[in-house]
Amino acid sequence: KLTIERETPGVAVINANNGMGHVAARKAMELAIKKAKNVGISMVAVGHSNHFGIAGYYALMAVEEGMIGICGTNARPAIAPTWGTEPMLGTNPFTVAVPTDWDFPWCADQATSTIQRGKIESYARLDRKLIPGWVIDINGEPEIDPKKTLSGLTEDAAALTPLGGVGEDLAGYKGYNYATFVEIMSSVLQQSSFLKACRGVRNGKDVPFDIGHFFIVVN
Repeated sequence: KLTIERETPGVAVINANNGMGHVAARKAMELAIKKAKNVGISMVAVGHSNHFGIAGYYALMAVEEGMIGICGTNARPAIAPTWGTEPMLGTNPFTVAVPTDWDFPWCADQATSTIQRGKIESYARLDRKLIPGWVIDINGEPEIDPKKTLSGLTEDAAALTPLGGVGEDLAGYKGYNYATFVEIMSSVLQQSSFLKACRGVRNGKDVPFDIGHFFIVVN
């Protein structure tokens, strides 16, 4: 059951009560679209939620109404901060969709990490090695074993690199900063968990991920 905790003509905060992220996200974007039609620009934040699937789906909902859609979410910790080696931030997609005068919109739906967890799972099933630079181990060295990576992500022994890669030479701090922005927008406004509190484990027991999302619509 979703609960609207705060609301103004252009803003709302929804508590998903640890339900399905897909349901909460769709309701939030529908509400953001409705508000943007009335006031021009709107934002709806969702807290205490779970994985919501494909971020681009929600941004494109705004495009279908002739508006710009922006959304993001935090997630289980996977990205190491610049010069760090432990997974702290989620893959935290930052997504934008814009109507065009062509037969298709412009849509950018991408994680703020160099690679996503799902691709590593695919490589593990195919028994393929990872490309050096996608993942680092606890010593900051490249990790190319996908199975070791998947176990290492839950044990602080491996981490995904932010967009740009390791360190500063290829501007990895840019991806780190974008991931941090999405983390802030997905937690502070809706009082959801952030960083390692989104692991889904507390005191050795499985708990809801308690992540958050945000949806912005420009009419």
